[in-house]
Amino acid sequence: MWYNLLEDQNPPKGNTVGSRSKINCAYIAGFLDGDGSLMLQIKKRTDGKIKFRFMPTICFYQDSRHEKTLHWIREVFGIGYISHRNDGMTELRINGYKQIEAILSDLQPYLRFKKVQASALQKACKLLSSKKFSKMTRAQMIQLVDLVLVIQNENYVTKKKKSRDELLKMLDLTP
Repeated sequence: MWYNLLEDQNPPKGNTVGSRSKINCAYIAGFLDGDGSLMLQIKKRTDGKIKFRFMPTICFYQDSRHEKTLHWIREVFGIGYISHRNDGMTELRINGYKQIEAILSDLQPYLRFKKVQASALQKACKLLSSKKFSKMTRAQMIQLVDLVLVIQNENYVTKKKKSRDELLKMLDLTP
């Protein structure tokens, strides 16, 4: 079965990116290009002083009959959670600024169709992990909004997209 061929039990010496082999990274990047998405969402918060948070996400989708691949990807990354949707699909979701930045760094050389989104999400994760959200400058917050828009504009979305003005108003960044 093809799944076992990609486990790369004994990768050639010098053929690794971090702890992940180049073969695995290339395969996973292709899977992300075809059956995945990259998102940077602004989520409302009810706790604390800050009423919003930025949530970066890498998501892989697969028909539930073939979900074994998602478990393998989760094992390779050592992070993420798998959920079953009511429509017969299974998702692997990965969150976390530093984790996503590291994963995209490994996958970036092999991506073909999601390079723009990956680059924008990497920049956002780097900024978000560099300092506390409450300590960010207005310019940094606006940069994050612009990165949300880059990713949003490259993605296929069925829901209505928020405009730059709506996002700035939502974050109380309007003049």
